[in-house]
Amino acid sequence: MSDFSPAEKLLDAVRKGNLSTQTVLLVGADNTERHRVAHELVATWLGRDPALALDSVVDLMTIDPEGASSFIRKGVIVPDKVNPQPNIRTFIRTVPLMWKTKVVWMRRPERITNDSFNTLLKMIEEPPPYVRFVFTTDSLTGIAQTIISRCLVIACRPEVSDGEWTPLETMFCEGSLERRAIMRAKPAGYEALAAFFQELPTWRPSAGLKASERFRALADGLPGSGARENNTEGLRLLGTWLRTTSAHPRMGAELAETHRRIVGNGNAGIQLDPFFCQLLRENLSPGTSWSSSAVN
Repeated sequence: MSDFSPAEKLLDAVRKGNLSTQTVLLVGADNTERHRVAHELVATWLGRDPALALDSVVDLMTIDPEGASSFIRKGVIVPDKVNPQPNIRTFIRTVPLMWKTKVVWMRRPERITNDSFNTLLKMIEEPPPYVRFVFTTDSLTGIAQTIISRCLVIACRPEVSDGEWTPLETMFCEGSLERRAIMRAKPAGYEALAAFFQELPTWRPSAGLKASERFRALADGLPGSGARENNTEGLRLLGTWLRTTSAHPRMGAELAETHRRIVGNGNAGIQLDPFFCQLLRENLSPGTSWSSSAVN
């Protein structure tokens, strides 16, 4: 078992009936074991052979972002009289028809609209005993902290190896070979942001506006197609940094909300200024430092 990935250990626990949680969040890029493990987890919870397809399984509800904006809207979670469609609340009200459990598999939960998080939260806090939830995503950034805290979060490893990863690549790329290739092509922008994150605890609590300006300037050095893409990518990098250091974890919710607003065409300066002011004022104090063991 020592050589198993966390995801493989999860599957082993489910097969043996040793997993008490009903909600799992699998995190990993497209080239990781994420999709395979999710498929096997769903099949095992259903009591179905993992070698078989999951199409048209009556006790499985699969949810993907839809439409031009690629959002998961509230009508998918609770009944919507205006646009009737299959929804989670109706699905989980009845016991399984053919299989051991009912499973809801939601891909890219970070794309849930802002008015839907609390509705989903109530469902995963106390689900019926015959219901399981599986969430799959390529990054935790953008997912409400209240949702993450109710899940068993499992990091998925790359399915293939392509040379050794540096500590900074391991942190920033979250298992994605594509992200690592982009980072290796132009590493300076990523290294500059890492240095900025490391020095942030030395900034005065009153320097939030300057920190925001500095962040935006450094994000411009990332290889994205424009300022919006670079700012949101910079926030993703900050999110991975906050999660893998000893920085105060409460900023996760504020970071996710800031990220969602910029993705939704919010002005970057208007969104980032209050975020960095709060980051320095409430979570960092002069003279402290974040643990950098993850990148040393």
